[in-house]
Amino acid sequence: MSGDGQSQYPPTLGQDWEEVLLQQRPRSLKTLIDALPGIVFFCDSDAEWSMKYLSRGCLALTGYTSEELVGPERLVSYNAITHADDLPKVLATISRAIALQQSYVIEYRICTKSGQQKWLWEKGHVVMDEAGQFVGLEGFITDISDLKSTEAKLLQTTSELQAIFQALPDLYFRLDGNGTILDYHAGRPEDLYLSPREFLGQRMHSLLPGEVCQQFEQAIESVVNTNSLVTIEYELLIAGCPQAFEARLSPLLAQEIIVIIRNITDRKQAEAHIRRANALLQAQKDGVAAAESRLRKLNVALVKLARRKISTPSDLNRVLREITEAATRTLEVERASIWRFTGDRSRIQCLDLFERSVGRHSSGTELTVVEAPAYLQALEDHRTLAAHQAHTDPRTEELSASYLTPLNIHAILDAAIHVGGSGVWGAVL
Repeated sequence: MSGDGQSQYPPTLGQDWEEVLLQQRPRSLKTLIDALPGIVFFCDSDAEWSMKYLSRGCLALTGYTSEELVGPERLVSYNAITHADDLPKVLATISRAIALQQSYVIEYRICTKSGQQKWLWEKGHVVMDEAGQFVGLEGFITDISDLKSTEAKLLQTTSELQAIFQALPDLYFRLDGNGTILDYHAGRPEDLYLSPREFLGQRMHSLLPGEVCQQFEQAIESVVNTNSLVTIEYELLIAGCPQAFEARLSPLLAQEIIVIIRNITDRKQAEAHIRRANALLQAQKDGVAAAESRLRKLNVALVKLARRKISTPSDLNRVLREITEAATRTLEVERASIWRFTGDRSRIQCLDLFERSVGRHSSGTELTVVEAPAYLQALEDHRTLAAHQAHTDPRTEELSASYLTPLNIHAILDAAIHVGGSGVWGAVL
């Protein structure tokens, strides 16, 4: 071997490389070479790079004995077991190394004697004679199939993680144990509080305002001390608009922390909407309960009035007025009126309307089935009719233009009046 790492004085034609190796080196060196997890090789400079020597690791690596791959009586050439897709790259790498007279490293696949495909790593260098002429290659080959399998799995996992990162709308930060931002990924860049050049290399909590800063500082400390997941919620002004976020901080190896932040503004708004809807529903329930209570009181008053003796039309008018006045007081409303269906039930007539604020009685207004079919049918079908949003309630919205709006009425509570078994006689509105 020369001082520049190139082998000199190869064996003469016809000499056996193993024989020369035994002559020039101690027997223990051959034992060591044969024990290596791979192949020590020397190949000729002919067109096929015919193998002249392969150590005993050849059998475990290729399934072929060295005799089956070496010499003119070989069973198959080494090039022939090299994967056809990889052979051009191998030959090009070797040619370049020869031209530059330098070592080379190449990875390629072979097909073993049993048909198994393996990945190999080969490092070789050129061998020159005393005249400086190229005479062959020598080097070492080892199996890297497990490494390639691990690399493929790692690449698959990395690709999956990258795809997940691209698909998720979250912000991702990697911090060291002090909270310094080492790396980031923004699924929604518009959710970033600062630009990357402002926050990379900075302590995360120091970049955030007041209370949010304290939340993150405490969360980071908790993750470091307990080595467990911590979740916080907070709000920030992003582009002048308040946005709600949820941050999950989880420990990583090497005293690092992963932070995943999701914009939960829509969720918070939905939760607030549900709370408002529930509050409104409860208020409506409470309103219905209160209305029913007032109706019961009104019924008591009506029963008392109904026991009055009515002999003349003036007696009836007086009782009707007392009923509407009692209704406004009991129900705590501005207006109360009594209506009666006509004999053919084509219309309903107002017998008395009392306006509490001015103490005024009036009568004579009519509603026909043509004008308000849904409303009159609802009176027929139900003992009470409570419309808290009378202008939009399907049962009363048809009264909006002709009756509700002119009188500035927004809610209606009606009670049907039944006389004997003849059905609904009229209603108290």
